Amino acid sequence: MADTLLDHETGAAHYDETRGGVPRAEAAAGAVLRLLPSGARTLLDLACGTGLVTERTARPGLRVLGGPRVPPHRLREDHRRLTAPAPTRLPYRQNFSRIRRAPAHPGPMTQHRDAHHHGAGHDHSASPSHSHSHSHGDGAELDWGRLAPLLERQAEVAGGAYREAAAWLGTLVPASGVRRLLDVGSGPGVITALLAEAFPYAEAVAVDGTPELLERARARAEDHGLGGRVSTLRAELPEETATLGEADLLWAGNSLHHIGDQRAALADFAKLLRPGGLVALVEGGLPLRHLPRDIGIGRPGLEARLDAEHADWFARMRAELPGAVREPDDWRALFVSAGLTPAGTRTFLVDVPAPVPPVVRELAVRHFERLREGMGEHLAAEDRTVLDRLLDPADEHSLHRRPDLFHLTAHTVHTARKG
Repeated sequence: MADTLLDHETGAAHYDETRGGVPRAEAAAGAVLRLLPSGARTLLDLACGTGLVTERTARPGLRVLGGPRVPPHRLREDHRRLTAPAPTRLPYRQNFSRIRRAPAHPGPMTQHRDAHHHGAGHDHSASPSHSHSHSHGDGAELDWGRLAPLLERQAEVAGGAYREAAAWLGTLVPASGVRRLLDVGSGPGVITALLAEAFPYAEAVAVDGTPELLERARARAEDHGLGGRVSTLRAELPEETATLGEADLLWAGNSLHHIGDQRAALADFAKLLRPGGLVALVEGGLPLRHLPRDIGIGRPGLEARLDAEHADWFARMRAELPGAVREPDDWRALFVSAGLTPAGTRTFLVDVPAPVPPVVRELAVRHFERLREGMGEHLAAEDRTVLDRLLDPADEHSLHRRPDLFHLTAHTVHTARKG
């Protein structure tokens, strides 16, 4: 054994390189820190390897044990010294985002539909973004005092998926390299705050056309201790895109499809990116589902028929936008046409199985209320009757009473890089 000497430095460098290096370590450390309870004082990293991740979890007030040059016997001693803490129950709103049936709905990533009634539900599988304040000609003045809390709850339900998406983005662009990020169509700023937490060196800018929503975005940032890094910018797109300023990361959550010429809008987004910068579009995914195929009343397949009607409405909405240009939803091709290099696409699941907590039941009721109001005249009489029964609290099949209610959707994130 005397002539067998290990080159630990070379081995460690190879170990780190084959596991994604610094970008992956920063993303992993960020994911670990987001899982810690707010009162955590000590973090023990067992089997820490070279410590590349461990050393990036250091934060004021948090004792981190493990990391490079820590011999195994020290780790065992540190572990024995730690007093096992009592189980920590996170506040309901924090814990809720982790409810899911499988490695989970950033969702749906859904809040956009509420912001834009349009008389057809405008669900888009739930997107927490709101790119502009107008209502595409329906003439209705929106009650943001009522809608904004709903948008926030929808985004919070999808929080787990959005955190997964943000962690994935951290593997595509190093957190240390993101100094300014734009959340285009930010709504009340739920995702803005999440992105600011995922990219701790960045100034995060919430961009929206509705002052009431931007005010809530500022308040949320203050509540999360992010007031020094989160700012807001009122802008109407696409007319004012050039005023947004440069960015290392541009996030557009279900907002691009509200711009008539999506190809031109992407080209404008590309101009805002610094070299190496990343654009992330949330577009598409899977429709929101709350009910089984056969709900015991009416003809089975109600939500599938609602989806078909919504698809027709969505096509009409797109066609009526100013400067509308019909484009296939080939995001890779659109990225390339804007001079960007596609960097990957992933879909994130939001899954809250039955029985659901009260907040999800409330969201389901509001969702079907909008569908009944916006689509009613386009549905068969039998389906209208079923919707009325689902919304009647006194009916035994009501959404208010059903034990089989769930919340399932998926959001797809498309990314591309500049340069």
